Amino acid sequence: MRLNQFPRAIQAKIRAQIGSQGGPRSKGGTKYKAIRTMYNGVMYDSGREARFAQLLDFQRKLTDPHLKVVTVEHQVEFELQPAPGRIVYRLDFRVTYADGTVRHFEVKGYWTKHARDKMKMMRHKHPDITIEIVK
Repeated sequence: MRLNQFPRAIQAKIRAQIGSQGGPRSKGGTKYKAIRTMYNGVMYDSGREARFAQLLDFQRKLTDPHLKVVTVEHQVEFELQPAPGRIVYRLDFRVTYADGTVRHFEVKGYWTKHARDKMKMMRHKHPDITIEIVK
């Protein structure tokens, strides 16, 4: 879900709450320039992931049951292949809303071949799960 999908008044509140940086960051990063970022006591793989977590926290305060977030699970594991040679897909966020809807989100800045292959395996192994990509 992108910020521009919300009404302008909510967009302004979100921007005011999260600011432009998204919280304190750790040193280092990856070759794709993702910087591990701490938000609310949790270390996220990138600033983009941390900002999405902040957006979900903001949605906890909403009253509309279609938008109000009840629970957020981070780094949910799905086994794609058992041991030996175990392959695991780690979904960034599984979100449950007040109306009972469960949505799955993958936050991506850059798609590597490895990530695309794992996504294909995930869709094949768990066709009942729809994963929404957050860019």
